[in-house]
Amino acid sequence: MMTQHSTDCQISYLQDLVSRLRQIENYSVKINILLNEPDVKTFLTTAPGSVVFNHLPRLHPREAYALLCLPAIGQDHVITTLPLNGALVQGLDTLGTNLGLVEEFYDSIGGLVGYQLQCLLLIEEHKYGGATSSIEDATDGLAEDVEFMVPSGLDLSSESDSAAAAAATARGLLGLPNMAEIYPLGGAGDRLGLCCENSGESLPTAVLPYCGRSLLEALIRDLQAREYLYFKVTGAQLTTPVAVMTSSIKGNHWRVQQVFEKANWFGRGEENFKLFPQPLVPVLAAHDAKWLMSGPLQLIMKPGGHGVIWKLMLDAGVFDWLSASGRTAAIVRQISNPMAGQDTTLLALAGEGLRGNHAFGFASCERVKNKDQEEEEANNHHLHTYNSGNKKNASKYSYRVTNVEYTEFERLGIEDKGLSENSEHSAFPANTNVLFLGLPKIEAKIKEGVALGTTDAVLPGMILNLKKESVHIDVVTGVEKKCRAGRLECTMQNLADCFGTEILVENSSSVSKNPSSSVSSAFFINNGGDFSGYFNGDAGTGNGSEDMDDSEFHKSVSSSLDTFMVYGPRRKVTSSAKRQRTPGSLKIHQTPDGSLYDLLRNASDMMRLCNVEMPELGTVAEYLDSGPGFLFFFHPALGPLWSVVAQKIRGGKVGVRSEVQMEVAEVDIEGMDVEGSLLVIADNVLGHYEEKSVVEVSNGNRQQKTGIHNSEKKLVFSDRCGKLRLRNVTIRNKGIDWSHPDNVYWKHKVTRKEACRILLHGEAEFEAADVELRGDVTYEVPDGYKMTVTSGGVELTRLRDQKSILANENGYGKGNGQNQNQTPEPRPKKWSWNYSMPCSSSSSKDNSNIQLQLVD
Repeated sequence: MMTQHSTDCQISYLQDLVSRLRQIENYSVKINILLNEPDVKTFLTTAPGSVVFNHLPRLHPREAYALLCLPAIGQDHVITTLPLNGALVQGLDTLGTNLGLVEEFYDSIGGLVGYQLQCLLLIEEHKYGGATSSIEDATDGLAEDVEFMVPSGLDLSSESDSAAAAAATARGLLGLPNMAEIYPLGGAGDRLGLCCENSGESLPTAVLPYCGRSLLEALIRDLQAREYLYFKVTGAQLTTPVAVMTSSIKGNHWRVQQVFEKANWFGRGEENFKLFPQPLVPVLAAHDAKWLMSGPLQLIMKPGGHGVIWKLMLDAGVFDWLSASGRTAAIVRQISNPMAGQDTTLLALAGEGLRGNHAFGFASCERVKNKDQEEEEANNHHLHTYNSGNKKNASKYSYRVTNVEYTEFERLGIEDKGLSENSEHSAFPANTNVLFLGLPKIEAKIKEGVALGTTDAVLPGMILNLKKESVHIDVVTGVEKKCRAGRLECTMQNLADCFGTEILVENSSSVSKNPSSSVSSAFFINNGGDFSGYFNGDAGTGNGSEDMDDSEFHKSVSSSLDTFMVYGPRRKVTSSAKRQRTPGSLKIHQTPDGSLYDLLRNASDMMRLCNVEMPELGTVAEYLDSGPGFLFFFHPALGPLWSVVAQKIRGGKVGVRSEVQMEVAEVDIEGMDVEGSLLVIADNVLGHYEEKSVVEVSNGNRQQKTGIHNSEKKLVFSDRCGKLRLRNVTIRNKGIDWSHPDNVYWKHKVTRKEACRILLHGEAEFEAADVELRGDVTYEVPDGYKMTVTSGGVELTRLRDQKSILANENGYGKGNGQNQNQTPEPRPKKWSWNYSMPCSSSSSKDNSNIQLQLVD
């Protein structure tokens, strides 16, 4: 165990070593410096040291340097016990490669030496008051002049903000040509305990089979739904570039790439994706800061937190790639949260960010105050910092929206107060890590941090969580041990701390700036205020603030900041699936069970907006014991806005213990009554596919590798898709066997007794009116045909010419049998929805309502 004296000496030594090494770019020169360091000299006199030294010429200079760093930073044990078999050469090569990547990524703070230095500094922070954070760095020495306040922002759930919310949604939709998507998928996902059913190997969160498909596919479907809505409104098809941060943990990178390849890159083209792996970093023991090992030359390494994404995007050329695509802003989504695509959330967030040319924005929601720390939820705050006196009778303050971890409240003196005296919800909203980025401002800030060698932008919110125990091997004895351990991590949301905005405030203002008067924290807050001033952008720079109360002043300030927040109902913003539910426990927060529960509550709310009568979902206890009161799944392109869905589906009823799945975007339904299971599956939900010749690719980037050309299917948005039309149709069948022991509802893995299945292949239409579809029946419509079902029978007709065929020729309408009319019918009329978005003034509450008109 390190003594305080030894720790202080090591910190002092590493600070000096970092200072000397950072002045040099050439790794050969750096190696010569290390060869003269006392601890390195001592190590090289040993037998293992001689072996390692003789191996160095095989390696890239950076990798050789990385191995020599180990004795210099007190980690010589990593290369002291060497394997006795033929694994020595490969082991040293692999170790050098892995540490070389860490050295490269952390170059702005001194590489491997800087990594160990930061870990030691954070261990010292733990000894004297807990984990450090970028908030602490930002407020260091200014505690008496720092105030945490409840932030103001657009409230998507407030009636008074409805016009502003509609305008933001419209702005976000029409601004899609400027937008990109960024998915940090590199986390280990240990808490899910996800394993391959065939091999038993651990799997990353991205491949969790949620509601019948991987979480990764769910995010792409949400994106395509917004692009499809843009197409329906404007007539233009967009393909948004998607940047994906992966890692090598649990085969994350190749498994993610496998998902994309099996899905033919979702018809988007591989050139519209950029996969970039994050480096894994060493895990170190809390008691002595020694790096843990799983075997000789085998370090235990894990991802360094999602905050590494900013520097990694710079190193991997992601900013350049997005800029070349004409993208100036981006939405960031975490893989474990499939809920953020609900209704208006993402479009409104993008719209607010684009309107104000903001650098950084948060989507936030309500949070139960004093919630269990096990749920690990952070909060957003409006940080107000006194900078200096300025002109006569005026002072300069710095404002920004920031993120504070719940565990930091007590240390920072933040009271987790409620929205009102009896409210269970905190005044400070939750951080959901659904983010908006102004790409040019983000890139400039990161480049500035790299040039200065500071960590605020490069490694924001650095933390060292030493609470968890880690299993490791004592490579000398071969004995398995446990100890508290952690690795250097950083949090992507705390990049916001780099974007403070200075505001000049007149000293005569009645607005309180005393920190004790308003201590608060959160990501976004529903404070019941009228945010119309925020939307209209009438904020000043403090002039005339003497006529404002605190709330008005803070809202006025909010509109001029580089940072902002959008607040929405929790179930429309976040419900993550990041950990297993403990068997027998009713705690479903952040579990797949809990996420499905919220998804179904959203579906119920949406269908009630359609005037469809929905059954009760049931209490959490009932839901876990015997299953949900209903299942309702739909393709997000059905909307994705609920107001759009409400124009496509009008009236009806879904019975208790019924199931509806609508894998279709184009529907015209009125008076649908379901008791049992109704499954509508279209092959072509958004249009048709065209064959495209492409150059073979490598490493996630399109390259002229061999000149070999392959065929790739490109998704083309069009009217050549599956369509469903129901008028006063009753569905009656036995549906799901709710008592079957193999049912896993959050996977949508269920056993059915009976179902009504409507299968639409290619460009196919199904239409039924004034009829009951009873029993276990399948209606399968081939490409290019329309099937019509009435009380008189089943008719199958070609869509594109006058010729028709008989429905019973190929057994269409299988089941307990409708009467099949054998009279040929002429070509049916095609129908479609015409989307329009009135462009009235910003003061109109209808300026962004998308209106649908049926063209028949």
